[in-house]
Amino acid sequence: MLYSPQARARELARQIGVEVMEDQSSRMSTSSILQLVMRDIHPERAEKVLAKAIEKYNELTKTYYMTSNAKTMEFIDNRLEDLSGQLSAVEGNIQQFSSKNRMVDLESQAKLSLNTDATAQQQLQEVDVQLTLLEMIANDHSNNNR
Repeated sequence: MLYSPQARARELARQIGVEVMEDQSSRMSTSSILQLVMRDIHPERAEKVLAKAIEKYNELTKTYYMTSNAKTMEFIDNRLEDLSGQLSAVEGNIQQFSSKNRMVDLESQAKLSLNTDATAQQQLQEVDVQLTLLEMIANDHSNNNR
């Protein structure tokens, strides 16, 4: 007797039983263990059918996760691109606001001021040393003329 593939698949599906087994290792476990049972007059055939069903399930699961991961990565990439564009726009707005309102970069101004102060202090010390030397020479000269 010949069966259509669909009729044969329905017949095989009726022969397969699936039970969810309790995971005894942890009460908080989110995984499930399935027990597959197939009754057939040829145990080897039942074993091959179940092995093929498990293989197909694993392939479909792998494809699902790969597709899901690819979609997640695409979403993240698109979101990062959007955020980068928004950040660039905000930085541009800050620069426009700063130049429009003649704002200065306080950090740069502080560094420049410190450098100027340090240079002035150094020059003041040099002049002070020169003044001290001149006073010493003048004192020595006036002591020699007496």
